[in-house]
Amino acid sequence: MDVTSRPSYRDGVISAVDLDLDVIRLFDGSVRVLDEDEFAEHQVRYGYPEPVIAQALATTGDLVRRLTAGIQPFEEAAAARLAEYTGRP
Repeated sequence: MDVTSRPSYRDGVISAVDLDLDVIRLFDGSVRVLDEDEFAEHQVRYGYPEPVIAQALATTGDLVRRLTAGIQPFEEAAAARLAEYTGRP
C-alpha cells in the first residue's frame, strides 16, 4: 500500500502525492515498510513540511498495525472515504 498525502477533491478530480513509503504484507503474514530511505531523502530534497511527514509516519504505523492484524483497511473504508472526498453518498 502506498502512503500518500491526504487526498483532495477539486473540480471532479481526486488527487494525492505518493510519499514513497510502502507497506506490504507478505504471503507468510509478515508486514514490511519499504522505501524508508527514499522517504527520508525526499523530505530534504522536496522540503516536505513537518505536518506532511508526521501524517505519513502516522499513516504508515496505522497500516502496519492493521495489516499485522489481518485487516484490509481500504476494503473497509473505500466507500466511506470516497463519499467524504466527493461529498456524495
